[in-house]
Amino acid sequence: MSTVMNETNVLRVAALQFAPTWQDVMASLEQLDSHLDALSQQGRFDLIVLPEMFATGFSLDAVAAESENGRVARWMQQVATRFNAAVVGSIKMSSQGALFNRLRFTAPNDRCVDYDKVHLFGAERKVIAAGRERVVVNFRGFRILLQTCYDLRFPVFCRNQDDYDVLLNVASWPQPRIAHWRALLKARAIENLSFVLGVNRIGVDGNDWRYSGATECLSPLGESLAAAADNSAEWIHCELSKSQLQQVRQEFRFLDDRDEFSLNSVTNRYQDCIE
Repeated sequence: MSTVMNETNVLRVAALQFAPTWQDVMASLEQLDSHLDALSQQGRFDLIVLPEMFATGFSLDAVAAESENGRVARWMQQVATRFNAAVVGSIKMSSQGALFNRLRFTAPNDRCVDYDKVHLFGAERKVIAAGRERVVVNFRGFRILLQTCYDLRFPVFCRNQDDYDVLLNVASWPQPRIAHWRALLKARAIENLSFVLGVNRIGVDGNDWRYSGATECLSPLGESLAAAADNSAEWIHCELSKSQLQQVRQEFRFLDDRDEFSLNSVTNRYQDCIE
């Protein structure tokens, strides 16, 4: 990877738990603008994270699908510039004749990195095209593995091959299985000696699926650094320390003993967002 500029020891993160307006992009973005106005009074951040399909809800048809450079993509770039931070969230996106659940990592320098959800859940498989890459972004000195919702259930896909510092998962994880979400976030942090940030939504969507949130940031030892209240629209804030991460990995050298394996169904992509 090429050298990253403006490398810092601490990554300041803000993550929003909220309820998108079903298939109404403008209403969802208006909600988000209000939340961002509040965030602007709360300090400086490097990373702003939103849930899965934050502009439409988990909608599995072409209604309100975005183009690659549509209004949601432009809105993300405007927010990134305003806050001098990367903005991350997944979009239902139409591209090259297919529909993707695309996680977009938008940096404040007009660069973006896309990750197309690899593990599709249930009826999602009928309408969404699966991604074929496992994507790690290098931003402000931190290597960030990008994931979306159901990806969290697959430990081989999540496994730290000594190539990431933060596992970031944006989700629409339903309330009936929220105990699984909590357990998997903690397990992924511990087994991979990684910070884990899981950003979930709340409310009821157009499928009558209910969501209670449980947005949380965990340390490389599985300790909670910040957590949102159930069913509450709110920001959580956390600071991810590179020196703390290095100290933990020096003391607990579990990654040295990890099993050798290869992922045959996907390729690895490492992408810098240089400022």
